[in-house]
Amino acid sequence: MLNRQSEGGIRYNIYNAALFLGPDGVPPERDATYLKGRLVPFVERFPFANFLFRLDHFGWIPWERFFGYGLGTEPLPFTLPSGDSFPALICYDSVFPGWVNRFAGQDSGQDSKQGSGQGSGQDSKQGSGQGTSFSSGTELSSGTDLTSDSGRNVGFIAIITNDGWWGDSAGHVQHFEYARLRAVEHRQWVVRSANNGISGAINPRGQVVHKTDYWTEDAFRQTITTHPYPTLYARYGDWVGGISLLFVLFGLMRLRYRPKQP
Repeated sequence: MLNRQSEGGIRYNIYNAALFLGPDGVPPERDATYLKGRLVPFVERFPFANFLFRLDHFGWIPWERFFGYGLGTEPLPFTLPSGDSFPALICYDSVFPGWVNRFAGQDSGQDSKQGSGQGSGQDSKQGSGQGTSFSSGTELSSGTDLTSDSGRNVGFIAIITNDGWWGDSAGHVQHFEYARLRAVEHRQWVVRSANNGISGAINPRGQVVHKTDYWTEDAFRQTITTHPYPTLYARYGDWVGGISLLFVLFGLMRLRYRPKQP
């Protein structure tokens, strides 16, 4: 693996990461850090860095000086004290449905019960030039039993991002729209916090329930519900679309080459 090396010979790496803190401000003993798995080419990581590093058998190029951030490979969701889990997608992660799908079906390892019509209270604060935080407290009551490990899934999706480098362009708007696609694909709430916009909350239908303006200091509170059961798309991804496309092509071929009626 391509790593950096200090003057003392210690090998290490630098990651773009998310840290999970509990209500007391202390991270849990395990699974408290998620490493970004989809890095922006050239901006965060040189494309095909590991492959090119292996080709350079003679060490002619100091790859460790400019290859960029380390690449996270494990889709690690965070788990709330209630037992509900969620992925903390970082910026570019949310653009890739296949990467988001890898979080689906992962069991939080805890038993929980979700009450109908109740869910997580999400506070998000967003301001120009300021950091971003999510604090959550999930209200649970007797209802649907989720103690079975089969079919468990993350309950909602969280996205943290820095869209300031887009400037006053359509880039940050399009990036926000990708979050709506993830909500529809997984039939889950998406809460998005950007340090300078656009922050917002999106319901499982992809409808924007709340949205802040770009580069405007703002704060809002939104109650959401969790849905810890993977959808068909979450389970099988683009295979559904691929098979559907084959059926369409097969139908077109039959129409094209069917015998003409006399």
